[in-house]
Amino acid sequence: MIRYNQVTIILVTCIFIFLILVTNYGFGEEIYHFKRKSYKSEKNSLNPIEDNDLFNEITDNSRKSINLHSDFGDNVRLDNRNDDVRRIKRHTIHNELYFNEENKSKKKHYKIHRKRHDRNIVKSSNDYEVKPFYILIPLPEKANEAPECKYRNPFNLDLLSVRPVIEEAIEDIQSKIFGSRKIRLVPFFNDTKCSDAIGPNFAVELYKQEKLDCIIGYAFVYSLATISRLSTQWKNGIPIISPIGLTSNLDNKTEYKYLTRITGSYKGVGSATSKIMKTLNITNVLFLLHEPRLVRTQDIPYSECFHIIGSLIYELVNNNNFIKKQDSYDVIDETLHNTTIYKEKLKKLSIKGNGMF
Repeated sequence: MIRYNQVTIILVTCIFIFLILVTNYGFGEEIYHFKRKSYKSEKNSLNPIEDNDLFNEITDNSRKSINLHSDFGDNVRLDNRNDDVRRIKRHTIHNELYFNEENKSKKKHYKIHRKRHDRNIVKSSNDYEVKPFYILIPLPEKANEAPECKYRNPFNLDLLSVRPVIEEAIEDIQSKIFGSRKIRLVPFFNDTKCSDAIGPNFAVELYKQEKLDCIIGYAFVYSLATISRLSTQWKNGIPIISPIGLTSNLDNKTEYKYLTRITGSYKGVGSATSKIMKTLNITNVLFLLHEPRLVRTQDIPYSECFHIIGSLIYELVNNNNFIKKQDSYDVIDETLHNTTIYKEKLKKLSIKGNGMF
């Protein structure tokens, strides 16, 4: 009995020591928390309302967590989509810049090739197509029908008489000179009505359409002077060939650079006359000329007779010892057929030049 009690005391003592060691060195806090948690669970289980609120709060937090995760995923996908859009835009801009540069390069090479192409006129028919050469022929349709042409068309030029000659000349040149060249002469016959507004306007309109390479004609000298000044600023210069415009003021090759007058000018007439008179030692000359503008009305242009005498007097005054220009001529209108006036003016000029008649 004594032994049994001693053994019991020893076992109890060992268990007590073991519990002290476990509590202080190994599992004290875990056991404490476990006890506390068990106590709380027992306490909470005794209050079902609070337990239900806790469950709802946990459920709401779980839903918020799921929504937050979903929003995060959407934002990530949106960012990826925006990155793709930005990448596509960068590629698009790069491609546009590339194509623009390529187009500029093509245009540059095309211009260079076109210039070489235009310079080399004599080529085979397979190299390029026929190139048109546009010619404007601006003249009145009929010289005698338009009332404006009475004083504006001193040489009676009109399309009715000129057109057949020009068409035949173009056909002859096309076959004989341009037969082996791919150039086609294209004429434009336009009725100017002897107007200094309508005539130049035809040339301006054709130039705007890039259908003007040469001008042959004009019957009114004012129209010719206007276009001769403008043609120096068009392209590399538009050549003008005309049978009129013989006045000395059109001799200025700086202002009328591309004008060619096929019959010379009145300046040559004045120069030749001046030399003849100087050789014959004629120092006093007076002129009687036909000029309706100075006799009848200022609404009509100066006649060719006035331009000839004007050029002649200019040469005489500047190159010989003649009387002054304002005393060297008198005017009549020969269409009036007044012989009395003619005799009086001739007597006056004769007295002034040679003494008594």
